[in-house]
Amino acid sequence: MSDVAADARERLEELRRRMEAGGEPVADAAAAGSLGGELVFEQRMRLVECPGSAWYAVPADEDWMHDALADKASVAGTLYASDEPFPLGAAAVTGYFQADGDGRWARVAAGRAEVGEGDAGWRARLEDFPEVVAQFEECMRVSEYRHAAEQAAMKLLASGG
Repeated sequence: MSDVAADARERLEELRRRMEAGGEPVADAAAAGSLGGELVFEQRMRLVECPGSAWYAVPADEDWMHDALADKASVAGTLYASDEPFPLGAAAVTGYFQADGDGRWARVAAGRAEVGEGDAGWRARLEDFPEVVAQFEECMRVSEYRHAAEQAAMKLLASGG
């Protein structure tokens, strides 16, 4: 968070101290590998644009983080893990974020969206990320995965969807 304004970092630190004083496990929860012990592959998040800097992932129910960052813009959506689950409530996550409003996608690495030209590097479809297409093509080389994908496609066609 080196490009987060110093006053925002101070406010986050103050909020962290208050939460710890109130008995909430904040300091070592992420380092321990789990916040509450539950690992998830998706989580409701917001991408928050900080003034003059990047977009950061903030868990949707962590309003204190959102408020402390003094954001310029905020986009609600869901973050999906790219390959491994992450602790529920974590913010330093890696995966793909889909915005609720328009369905756009952004790549998030270690809690920070990869910035495009003045925005969060938005893409219209998940398939617009070359690494996603490469991973899909790699999976299709494995007959078990290919068979499962074919079955899912057949079921979708049969259901009229």
